[in-house]
Order: sequence, then C-alpha cells, then structure tokens
Amino acid sequence: MDDEPLSEWAQRRNRRLRPVGARRDVTTAAAHVDPTAPRLIQEWDGHAWVPIALTDEPLTTAVATGPGRHRRP
Repeated sequence: MDDEPLSEWAQRRNRRLRPVGARRDVTTAAAHVDPTAPRLIQEWDGHAWVPIALTDEPLTTAVATGPGRHRRP
C-alpha cells in the first residue's frame, strides 16, 4: 500500500477549503416570492458561517459579498 505523506495530504486539503473571510448572502425569506426581502451577510471564520450584517439594500449586499457570489476572494 502506498501511503501519501501527511504534509502532501494537508496541502491538498487546504487548497479545497473555503478561505477564511469569504462572504455570502442568505435571504431571510423566500426570495422567489419576495425579492426585496432582507438579506443576511455572513462571513466564514474557518469553522462556521458567522452573521455580520442584515441589509435591505441589494447594492449593499453586492458590495459586501464582493465580485461574484461564488468566487474566492
């Protein structure tokens, strides 16, 4: 059996992990029913999504989450 060194495995794993500080927005209601519903902005702290702001403005949400919702910073 060919065992992979732990350091190589850890590097490969770290490349797949979400970067700390990544942000996303989540609707607080059904967005397809009410597109103007408030949005919760969350930031990844390395272990969990942490709420950092609540906004009613779509532009504020776009600025806070950065370019492209699903792109890494």
